[in-house]
Amino acid sequence: MQQWGFSTRARSSAATARKRSGCRRSGAKFRAPKVPDYQKTLETLSHGWDVKDAAEFISELQNPELGVAVRECAQRARGYLTDRWPRLTLDGPLGITNLTPGWSELRSAAAVYEVVAKPTAFLREIRSETVTKSQADAFRVCYPSLFEMITTFWWDGMRQRRAADKKYSLPWPKERVIRVVIGLPAAISLSRVAPQQKAPSGPPEVKADFSSQQSKAQQLAAR
Repeated sequence: MQQWGFSTRARSSAATARKRSGCRRSGAKFRAPKVPDYQKTLETLSHGWDVKDAAEFISELQNPELGVAVRECAQRARGYLTDRWPRLTLDGPLGITNLTPGWSELRSAAAVYEVVAKPTAFLREIRSETVTKSQADAFRVCYPSLFEMITTFWWDGMRQRRAADKKYSLPWPKERVIRVVIGLPAAISLSRVAPQQKAPSGPPEVKADFSSQQSKAQQLAAR
């Protein structure tokens, strides 16, 4: 570390500062998204999902409804990426020429592409505290049920921590991630948008009708 200009004392001071502020190192190591081949990805997205391949995929499943749901989810994700994949053209004297966008624009598009093409990448971005608003928006649109499941898990987890420790306070790095994912400005408190906790429901009421089991004399007496 000395060759990079970091001394042991400096690293110790940084660790002490993180401890005092309630911040901890993330549990997941940050990994920059891989930028796919631009032209190949554009052609793949433009062609869409082959109808024959989709029908063959659904026919191999035991539950056809599951296959239809998967197809609809894939089409929604592909359509989202197709609309947002960067395009750059040059209208010259010999016609329109397709150009490759700049590296910065491709990196931003690749970050969105990865969480849609591989949903587990969205969880990794959350754990490493590097998730962006564009990634959260893409995941919410393409996988609404998974998005709702993740946010529900957050709220339930915070309630459990508070129930176990009344002094528990959510560290700011984690709160910032939640705000980015749900799209909440810093001026609005999380408590104002927290869903209401459902009251535990008791066992279902069972009503039994034994009138058919009564004797004729009992039926006459009931009248």
